[in-house]
Amino acid sequence: MTRIANCLCGDVTLSCEGEPLLHAQCSCRGCQKMTGAPSAYWIYFSTEQVTERGNLRSFKRKATLADGPTIHHCTNCGSTVVAEVGWSPEVLGINVKAVPYGCFEAPDFDAPKIAIWDRYLQAAAV
Repeated sequence: MTRIANCLCGDVTLSCEGEPLLHAQCSCRGCQKMTGAPSAYWIYFSTEQVTERGNLRSFKRKATLADGPTIHHCTNCGSTVVAEVGWSPEVLGINVKAVPYGCFEAPDFDAPKIAIWDRYLQAAAV
């Protein structure tokens, strides 16, 4: 199965092959600032499953506990379309890319099975 994800303007397209490794809701302060929402919903694939087309700008984000992710944005509209998870080889044994749920043209994923950095979610909701 191939799932297609796009940025807001359509200049960047991702093709994601096969089933995702996992999907998770992240409420860390970095995801809150990046999305402007209390949490982000990421769909994780191995790097080999994701093909990117279009012009991307990259930003290496700092992280508290490990090497931070590299966030990739469309150079035209600024949408976050994919992130390289910096700690994945050490923790998971493979390189992982995360795609925001909202970028998929036909999001058919179940609700997140994992919620991370929940302690920041309550602070955002107050």
